[in-house]
Amino acid sequence: MKLIDSLILLFLVFNKIEQYQSIIQTKHWLVSCLSCSTHFKFCLNCYGVSQCTECLTSIRPDCSFCINEIYQDHTLETIGDKKYLICDKSSGLHEKICHLYCRGMYFETGMCQRFKNKPVCRCKNLNIKPNKTTTSEIKPTKIKPQASTSSAKSTETLTVKSVQSRKTTVPTKTLVTKTLPTTSKSSSITTTRGVPITSVSFNLTTNTNNSLIVSSLNTTRSLATITTSLKSCKNYNQIVKSFNDQKKEINSLIVLSTGELITASADNSINVWDISSYNLKRKLSYTYGFWSLLQLSNNTFASGSISGEILIWNTSNWDVQYKFVAHSAGVEFLIKFNKKYLISSSQDKLIKIWDSVSYKLIKTLKKHLDHVNYLLELKDGNLASCSDDKTIVLWNKTDFSAIRTLTEHSGKVDSMALLKNDDLVSCDRDGNILIWDTLSFSIKKSIQVDSGVYSLLVLPNGNLISGLWDGTNKIWNPIDWSLIKSFGNQTRLSQRFALLPNGDVANGYNNGKLIIWNKCFFE
Repeated sequence: MKLIDSLILLFLVFNKIEQYQSIIQTKHWLVSCLSCSTHFKFCLNCYGVSQCTECLTSIRPDCSFCINEIYQDHTLETIGDKKYLICDKSSGLHEKICHLYCRGMYFETGMCQRFKNKPVCRCKNLNIKPNKTTTSEIKPTKIKPQASTSSAKSTETLTVKSVQSRKTTVPTKTLVTKTLPTTSKSSSITTTRGVPITSVSFNLTTNTNNSLIVSSLNTTRSLATITTSLKSCKNYNQIVKSFNDQKKEINSLIVLSTGELITASADNSINVWDISSYNLKRKLSYTYGFWSLLQLSNNTFASGSISGEILIWNTSNWDVQYKFVAHSAGVEFLIKFNKKYLISSSQDKLIKIWDSVSYKLIKTLKKHLDHVNYLLELKDGNLASCSDDKTIVLWNKTDFSAIRTLTEHSGKVDSMALLKNDDLVSCDRDGNILIWDTLSFSIKKSIQVDSGVYSLLVLPNGNLISGLWDGTNKIWNPIDWSLIKSFGNQTRLSQRFALLPNGDVANGYNNGKLIIWNKCFFE
């Protein structure tokens, strides 16, 4: 009988191994990422799918299939009603893939763990500070955030189930408690923030002071931290820091994958800021002021000047390694397109396509009748441009022929953005914000505000920030397009935004003021 039992056990073990291998072997990145793994270390601080993709492909272009496969929906495994990236914690490659996947989903890191006997990637954030708890008898708790005073409703719901028989006291103002069966020593928390849902498992223990501790992915936290931003953001300053170092308008802000915030100003300067401390690390100067910025690779970025030049900067020595005259007037915007092109738009009414390696001019696009203010790659891969001529032009991604011109704006169109559902949003100086269906390019929603709208930023939770000419910023709910809140300098034009890795938002104004808004303000 012992022999039979052993054979049955071996059969079950091998059966599980085959199931595991069948899952793993279906993931294309297993093959395509083998030769790219040594380059992952340069992109560990990327944030969002676009930045992570650009970081790796700029270092090694032939890794484009690898990084693209990581973020494809078909590489995810459905377990229950949720989807997970499959990864094995015994593989260094899988751990790196998991980390990059989670960075792309706006989490700080990820680890491979087993869930329902499947090897999956679990994403998490690390910057939540523990809160003190009082302990006595605990019951399983369903936790919901306190209702917001704004018109928008929070989408965050945290569920705790199967908790051992102890309880902690939590403020009733922020928590609603509901009793559930208590049978296990583990709990599960699922958070929805408008990004792909990720489940994180926790183990509950007590320390020597008899206080309840939640351990998640080798990180120890108190139970109160499961309220996430609701607790950590209970008391905070709206403005983290503000600076007046640059004397003229800040026309562009970008975050480098190496961890610096770059701000370009019309006062002939580019400032390099340390994101962790918000201290000024370095000031770069040139003969002319700057309009635009773009990261090209892990150690290079481009700037477009008011003189029409494009400068390529090396972040190893913070010096100009190459420059060329691109336009006859200021370079308004720069974008990296289709992984091989650098595209510039200008006040000379032209859009130019450049080889991103040799910087050789490939094609000049002539359609707009005034300054071309902004460029955007759409979900289908085509290019969109907007202009002071009050139009948006759609360009074919292959031959750059003009596909269509949108003429519904009544004012000069300054900016565009893609929403989480891939709809296009654009704004103009008449105070119009238009939301477009990107299949038919019909207008789904039109919003009118009492000042011109210059800049747009889509937050990780899907909400939209619009920067106005009167200096105010407005946050919109993309579900019903209700106004959540207004804030800002209220004296000067809100030029541009940049989302920082920790969730804070950098905001440049046309008087040279730089404001870092606290991430808690946008929850």
